[in-house]
Amino acid sequence: MSQTQEQYFDRLAYIYDSFLFRLYFQPLYNKIINLLTKEVIKHINYNFLDVGCGTGEVLYNLAKNNPQAYFYGVDISEKMLAKAQDKLKEFPNVKLIKGDIENIVFKNDRFDYILVSEAFHHLYNPEKIINKFYQLLNKDGKLIIVDPTIDTKFSKIILSLATKFEVLYKIYSNEELKNLLLQNNFVIEKNFKYFLNSFIVASVVAHNS
Repeated sequence: MSQTQEQYFDRLAYIYDSFLFRLYFQPLYNKIINLLTKEVIKHINYNFLDVGCGTGEVLYNLAKNNPQAYFYGVDISEKMLAKAQDKLKEFPNVKLIKGDIENIVFKNDRFDYILVSEAFHHLYNPEKIINKFYQLLNKDGKLIIVDPTIDTKFSKIILSLATKFEVLYKIYSNEELKNLLLQNNFVIEKNFKYFLNSFIVASVVAHNS
């Protein structure tokens, strides 16, 4: 019987912060945090949503230096969120939510920044979810997607091996990700590659609020 995404990440949670995983993820975390703090985030008071927050590493690094901001982390895995909760328990300005981003209702909450790192290839209704991000963002809000993309022969080989073990929807090319955003009312502000990952910073074209 095939495992669900929730089961897959529940199992992964026990080793997600291990040394071997850190060899890959820590440089990526550093790159994401550097991008956010030095180039993207321009406010002191802001609302930040991390979709697929995992064990909360990015949230931890942002929250410890930004007590005036509010942070939300969403993940489908209860065990990932338990790890994140332990890591983030000292920060009252962080809220963790279990669930699929497609089905979570945020009521009156809007966000200045939405981060989706190493998670977009797991989302089964990408256009619907991108549209939801658009609706959740404030005017001048930014969507930051960091995801492995197939753009070279090397990345195609490596990522095709990863698909043997991961429970995912689709691994995109960099151009496919950009086109999804452009077709759904976003403008690309920044786009670059880092190892296997595409980094895309996008802002809304206009807002109906």
